Amino acid sequence: VPRWAQITLAALVGGLLLLATLSLLLRRQVEARTRALVATTHELEAQRANLEHLVAERTGELQTVFDSASSGIVLARERTIVRCNRRFDDMLGYAPGEQTGQSTRIWFPDEAAFLAAGELMYEPMARGETHRHEEMLCRKDGSRFWARISSHAIAPDDLSLGAVGIVEDISIERQARDEI
Repeated sequence: VPRWAQITLAALVGGLLLLATLSLLLRRQVEARTRALVATTHELEAQRANLEHLVAERTGELQTVFDSASSGIVLARERTIVRCNRRFDDMLGYAPGEQTGQSTRIWFPDEAAFLAAGELMYEPMARGETHRHEEMLCRKDGSRFWARISSHAIAPDDLSLGAVGIVEDISIERQARDEI
């Protein structure tokens, strides 16, 4: 066998051994990183499960407060009712959840009162203030009552995220005040 063929063959064998060694090293690095990624994934899944548990727990607590409040509570976004508590449904004569998805226009005796209430509330809420006022509202059956309303924006810099309102029926209080 010519000398050049022996050198070439030895170089090829050496190159193949070098490539095989590099391949094994890279495979071990990939396996180590894969194990690390799997461990990180399991850790993240455990943290997510823990966070989901905490969110469910806090949501349950807040739902209990929401439902047991003696005042009506409503969450509205762009003058559409997102959710309200049972007390607010009772106050307005609606079945639980019946107001969800409807325009807040249903609470007002006419369009002018609806528009005026909006103009009155949005400026203070945009400044981050809680807007408080008394307003004549309408029940589902058309009867009217006096309400004290406190509204606060969820994010004053973005009113499209909605507002929370606390509503109290003050009809008896107003009647007593008028009689005096």
